[in-house]
Order: sequence, then structure tokens, then C-alpha cells
Amino acid sequence: ISLNQDSIMESDESGLDLLPGSDMNDQGELRKRGYYYHSTGLLINVETQKQYIMASQKEYEGLAESVMEFIQKMMMKRNLKTMLLPFKKDLPNNVDIDIEMATHIYYTKGIYKSKKG
Repeated sequence: ISLNQDSIMESDESGLDLLPGSDMNDQGELRKRGYYYHSTGLLINVETQKQYIMASQKEYEGLAESVMEFIQKMMMKRNLKTMLLPFKKDLPNNVDIDIEMATHIYYTKGIYKSKKG
């Protein structure tokens, strides 16, 4: 299945039509959970080849972690930079940023050079 001929990339060794720009290393955690991102951008079950449908809250939460990890890999692969919010300077003295609670913001290298418009 493909919604857009331009989005098709060569299948990996398992014959799956992966999201362009990704490979099995990017999608490893998703695959461990039985899913992958198809070239159409849909999250697909490896066994049934059908679009993801939530089965349980526990499965959803575990899969959400893998999706977040995949998105972070794809952002970094596209040379986006990352910063964490809140900024350390905005926190009270002697308080460290809890990585688990921080928000990742992705931006391009030239963000501060961009013209407003």
C-alpha cells in the first residue's frame, strides 16, 4: 500500500515498506513491540499489516515510549538541534533538570538568523 509513489522506498530485508528516511535501526524499538512506520506514515502491525488500533492502556503507553524514541531519532537524523525546557537558569538554585520531566524542543541551526515575516 502506498498513498504516494514518491514516498515509496526500497523494502528492508524483511520486505517491509518503511517510512522514507528511516531504517531498521531507527525503528528497532517499534519492531520489538510488533509495529513499524510504513512509507505512508501509518503505524502498522508487523503480523497483520493493519493500521495500529489501541488494544489496552498498557500497550499504548509502552508503544508511546517507542514512538517518542523513533521521532527523536528522526529529528536528530535530519540535523535538528535539541534543547530541554525548562532552562536551567529558570530553575531555583540547586535544582537540576529532571530529564524524564523535561520537554525536548527541536530547532534548525539557523533559528536565530531567520528573518521575521
